[in-house]
Amino acid sequence: MRYLQLESLLRDNKTFSKSSETAKKISGALDFLDKAFPDKCSSVRNRANTLSICMLAGRVYSQGLRSDTAAAEFRDFTEAFFQQLSSEVERGVKAADRELLRYQQAITSGSTGGDSVKTRISILTKRLATFSPGSRYFLALILKLLTWRPGMWMNWQKARANLFMTSIGSIRQSTEKTYSK
Repeated sequence: MRYLQLESLLRDNKTFSKSSETAKKISGALDFLDKAFPDKCSSVRNRANTLSICMLAGRVYSQGLRSDTAAAEFRDFTEAFFQQLSSEVERGVKAADRELLRYQQAITSGSTGGDSVKTRISILTKRLATFSPGSRYFLALILKLLTWRPGMWMNWQKARANLFMTSIGSIRQSTEKTYSK
């Protein structure tokens, strides 16, 4: 943060309570990040990416995913994601992963704007939830994005197969078709 931003943040939040739910979430997310990255995280190189990873950690923490295993998978995801992003950006006009290109675009233009932050968090959340399909740790993130109705547990395998689709919109649409029958 720049000094003026920090000064404004502190002035605007004089009455912020350390015992509030927001404070607990922030503290928990930072503890989770400390567990996930006991050493320096070299894959996150700028403020916008750092903010995005911190916000994603807040989502993970809010889902109750706080174990050492979840932290290790989060670290593995972060390193893999930024490696993939770097490779895709280096490919230039030959780049094929549109979602990674949208993420990079959100970083380079208006990285502090609300739409840019929402785009990055949405992409990171989806990628994290589908990073390790056999893992139960981040499945909660994707399940929250699906609209569940009574009787859906009977068709769990079909819903799980939908997790491998490339966009959340496709997952929602496919899930609605599957369960409206």
